[in-house]
Amino acid sequence: MSSPEIEQQPKFVIETVRTRQDNIGIGEAHLQSWIETYQNQNLGIDEAWIRKEFSFLVEDRGIDFRAKQIEIANRSESEILYRVVKDPDDKVQGFLHVSRRDDGVHLDAIYLTKKAQGKGVARELMNQAIEFSGGHSISLQVVAYNDHAISFYEKYGFDKGEIDKGLFHGRMPVLNMHRDGEI
Repeated sequence: MSSPEIEQQPKFVIETVRTRQDNIGIGEAHLQSWIETYQNQNLGIDEAWIRKEFSFLVEDRGIDFRAKQIEIANRSESEILYRVVKDPDDKVQGFLHVSRRDDGVHLDAIYLTKKAQGKGVARELMNQAIEFSGGHSISLQVVAYNDHAISFYEKYGFDKGEIDKGLFHGRMPVLNMHRDGEI
């Protein structure tokens, strides 16, 4: 009697953003993750609203903005860390963006599509962000009703702060979170 085939988890690769196609894929994955994560009937946030408000992510202006950030990130001794997450078919499924600024280190984005979630990818991205911080404190903002992300950040020592007084894009409450550094 033969043993049943064991389905292997797809292997995701985290790497430096190298090509224009990586940049375009980041915009597509960013928009897809918003559609999968942030819909909220009570706030009037549905797929159509998200596509209208965030279409720039996949348009030239979003691509051009990211290209400048990625160019800076790819320099040695950069103040920006940008990583792309790809599936076995080389399709972008997420990304990481962290920056060192005058007011501290900011985790600007960890976004993953549903396909890449639950596979340890976010954990690896967070570890890279913490290493990049060089032991300094890290701040981030998260949509206040994204309980899954909030719990994830809390596992890494982030504390909940205040909810911003303004709404992101006029509809989305944003929670500030902070992780103390070792320095």
